[in-house]
Amino acid sequence: MTTLENRIRIQIATTGDETARACLRAELAAHLARMGRYDAAQAIVTEIRAIPRWNSAKLSSMVLLAEAMIRLEDEFDIGALDRLVRGFAIANAAKIQPVAVEIASWLAHFNFNRSQFVEMRKWLVFCSTHAECVSSSTMARLCLTLADASRYSGDFSASDRWYSRSRSAAVSLGDEAFLAANMYNRAAYGIARLRLDWANGAADSGIIDQSHLEIESASNYSQATRNTAAESLQCLWLGRLLQLKGQHGGAVSKIEHALSALPEARHSRLKESVLADLAFSLNELGEKSKAVEMLGRIDQEGEQALESDDRVVYLTQLCRLAAAIGVESAGMTFRCRLDTAKATHAVVAKELTAQIEGLDFAEINRQ
Repeated sequence: MTTLENRIRIQIATTGDETARACLRAELAAHLARMGRYDAAQAIVTEIRAIPRWNSAKLSSMVLLAEAMIRLEDEFDIGALDRLVRGFAIANAAKIQPVAVEIASWLAHFNFNRSQFVEMRKWLVFCSTHAECVSSSTMARLCLTLADASRYSGDFSASDRWYSRSRSAAVSLGDEAFLAANMYNRAAYGIARLRLDWANGAADSGIIDQSHLEIESASNYSQATRNTAAESLQCLWLGRLLQLKGQHGGAVSKIEHALSALPEARHSRLKESVLADLAFSLNELGEKSKAVEMLGRIDQEGEQALESDDRVVYLTQLCRLAAAIGVESAGMTFRCRLDTAKATHAVVAKELTAQIEGLDFAEINRQ
């Protein structure tokens, strides 16, 4: 049992008011979902929804937040977005600002993950204008959003500062789930940036070694706290990191395991990119026939589901594979698509940089 889970359970046991107790149980459900314990979280939500004649805007908002956390096993789940938006609307209309601000911080991060950067900024600004309502939990999420955005845009110095602030807020709360997310995101977005640098021929070996330590630390911490929420993704990113280090045997082992273990929604969205990873490493190991077989499993239409940076790496791998295998006609097609993907990503990165500019949360940090 995590420190935060234990604290919430004690509060539930010592709270007499039924509605207040139900709100705490909704908070517990959200925490369990963030630890990857989706069935336990859903069971609590089902019990709360069975309470007759509940009439509490706060409880409604917190149940919707918990349901969103359960569905955030896939960060692109439109049902999760729907619940976050409805939960925010209820809390904001009822002027329950601490809950509204907490949900807004999740909406900011959710929209960052979906590359909806204007929406992301809107929610970040909302939180900033309600600084007096920002809890440690909300502060941790806000800083994590800016840390991820900074690292994705290539500003490792700024991202390190935000990750440190996010971690401090999570430590003060005793939130092991958030500490695991902090460690995982720091490693994953770092590796994503390194892969993009690799595609452009300029990956920094020092940062590669740093990211290797970060992803292994994230994995070890998740195992120690029994957090399974990002287990398959941690395995995938470790495999991709091993690729960057030229350790293709280890990369194939990790990536194959991740491919078989990814949740269905993530599998369908990431499959083409992961198959390209496998094909690339297999070819590097001299397994040309297996690499060709893996390429044959790739659905080119699946490329459209990839994030802009992942699409650049994916097409770079296909270009290099086509050259190695000797498929010149396919290579020309891939190169044309790669040029388009690089131009698209440049626009995305520029927009992200513009949207996070000036967001320092100085007022919040004084609270």
